[in-house]
Amino acid sequence: MPQAEMVALVRNSAAEMWEHSAELGAALAEQIAADVPELAGDPVLVEDLANSVVANLREATGRLAQGDLNPGTAVPEAALAYARRLAERGIPASALLRAYRIGQARAQEAVGANLAASGADPSIVIAASQALSAVAFDYVDGISERVVAAHEDARARWEAVGAARGSGLVAALLDDHAERAQLAARELGHRLDQDHVGLVLWGGDRPHPTLTRRPGALVVPVDSTTVWAWLPGDDVRLQELGSPDGAPEGWVAVGDVAAGPDGFVESHRQARRLQGLVAAMRPETRPRVARAGAARLPLLLARDPAAAAQWVHQTLGALALDDVTHARFRDTLRAFLEAGGSYATAADRLGVHRNTVLYRVRRAEEILGRSLREDRLEVETALRVAYWLGRSVLTTP
Repeated sequence: MPQAEMVALVRNSAAEMWEHSAELGAALAEQIAADVPELAGDPVLVEDLANSVVANLREATGRLAQGDLNPGTAVPEAALAYARRLAERGIPASALLRAYRIGQARAQEAVGANLAASGADPSIVIAASQALSAVAFDYVDGISERVVAAHEDARARWEAVGAARGSGLVAALLDDHAERAQLAARELGHRLDQDHVGLVLWGGDRPHPTLTRRPGALVVPVDSTTVWAWLPGDDVRLQELGSPDGAPEGWVAVGDVAAGPDGFVESHRQARRLQGLVAAMRPETRPRVARAGAARLPLLLARDPAAAAQWVHQTLGALALDDVTHARFRDTLRAFLEAGGSYATAADRLGVHRNTVLYRVRRAEEILGRSLREDRLEVETALRVAYWLGRSVLTTP
């Protein structure tokens, strides 16, 4: 069996996997999260897991596609960042190692299917499969040591600054046990007998120091890029959420104002649910600051995505297609309706010419198959739900 033919098959298979690494990585991350419960549940952690898997796939397959059967153990930054995030969340390194083992097994299954479909001589397929299996084992074996070391280092640093203690006290505040909550509140120096606005801030490259300067604020780091916060009253200004120009780094989910100990818990829960909603959106469509009051119906419908999708399809018809063209029509029509039917205001918000808005609104009506005068409120509501819930309620072309 010629070595050159085997290497060529490996290169072609690796190149194809690299090209589809985003889709394959997302599928692998979903399988890993299903098999390792500690890694599921939090949409931010699930997104970090997918980023880590994709980065590892690209690192390994990129070199293999060039004919290098010894890709080494260069660790992608996304993989190191994910290991640190797990440490900061108190998730053990054993869960991280299980993720790598499961990912390796599932990736090899995908490789085997790809090689079998290549049509190459069976002896060459077997040799290529064995070569790729050896590479995968060496890569995962080498990278595991590095990510575990990053996990242990991050955990030690996190505990050294006392973040774990603060998170534990906040957990007591969120507890249903009133006496424990009051004790924790006193230790943290935070009043529960007032109005509260719960916030979740995540994805920024630095902490949010402006929050700590707000009198009466309670700010608790959850990990290196996630912060839980509570502000007294209902006056939450953008300058308190990030940089002085009012453009926060990362994303912010803001709960409704609520009173007393129960309000402390409820506003936080709203912000957490809203965070899940925003994190599931495409990054380019996520609002930097999302308020629960603006997403009340989507938050409710998110509990039953199938029913929400059915209603969106019935209301929007072909306008609910999940592609770039129909997304542009939906965004323009939503801006037009939220502007009270003003083409000029919608054009300013979208940064386009008034005639562009006029054209898109007319095309959207043609796709809907009816005038907006017939059921304007229902269409506007469906457009908002489609914006917030995205692919889960849209139609695949």
